[in-house]
Amino acid sequence: MTLQLGSNELSVIVPLLNELPLVQKNLASWIKITSLPRVRLVISDSGSTDGTIEYLSQFLQSQQMPMFSLVLKEYLGSPSVGRTIQQCLNQTSSQIRMVLPADVEITADQIELILQKAKMPSFWGYFKKRFSRDGINYRILELILNELRSKFLHQAVWTNVLFWTSDLDAHLPQESFLEDVIFCDRLNRFCSPIKIDSKVLVSTRRYEKDGFFYRFFSNAWILFRFRFFRVSPAQLKKIYLK
Repeated sequence: MTLQLGSNELSVIVPLLNELPLVQKNLASWIKITSLPRVRLVISDSGSTDGTIEYLSQFLQSQQMPMFSLVLKEYLGSPSVGRTIQQCLNQTSSQIRMVLPADVEITADQIELILQKAKMPSFWGYFKKRFSRDGINYRILELILNELRSKFLHQAVWTNVLFWTSDLDAHLPQESFLEDVIFCDRLNRFCSPIKIDSKVLVSTRRYEKDGFFYRFFSNAWILFRFRFFRVSPAQLKKIYLK
C-alpha cells in the first residue's frame, strides 16, 4: 500500500507521567518540531500529580499553537506508553506516528529523516542512541545497544524513538510493561525496520539514580526472563518496580 499524504504527515507523540522537570527543560525544543511543515506535536499525560498538567495547560493558554495538542487521560489500571499512544491516535489523522519519550532529545534535522521516507509503502523504524553522560561504560553500552541489539537483532525500545505508519497501529500491544519490545516483535513479522544511523540523545538519569551496573544487569535479566523463560510482562513489572 502506498500512503496518500495528508495535511499532517507526522505526529510526534510525547507520553508523560509525572515528568515536570523534563517538561520544563525540553518543552521549547518540542515546540521547535512544530515549525516543520506537516508535523503535529501531541503531548499525552496519563494523570500526573506533580504539576505537569497545570504547567502545560497554562502554556497552551498563553500561546497560539495550532499544531500542538494536549491529551489528558487518567487510567483506572496501570498506565503504559502503548495505551497512551492509542489514546492519542484519535487526535490525529497523520500517516506516520513517532513516539518521543520525555528523556530523549531529537533535532528537526532528524525528524526530516523520517519525513524523507514518507512516500514509501508502510514501514517502521528507529534511531540509534547516544547517552547524555560521558564515560567508557556508556560508550560500551551504546555499542551493545546500537550494533548488537538494534542492528542485528532488529530490536529497539521507546528511547530509540520508534516510528511507524498508521496502517501498523493495530500491532500496538495492550501490556503495561515491555510493550516496546512486544511491539517490535510484532512489527518484525510484518517487515524489516528502517534503522537511522543518526543518534538521538538519551538521558542517563535512570542509570545515575539506580547505579549503572544495577540498572544494566536488571534490564538484561528482565529481558532474558521474558525471552527464554516466558515470564509474563505483568510479573516482570512487579520485579522491576521493587
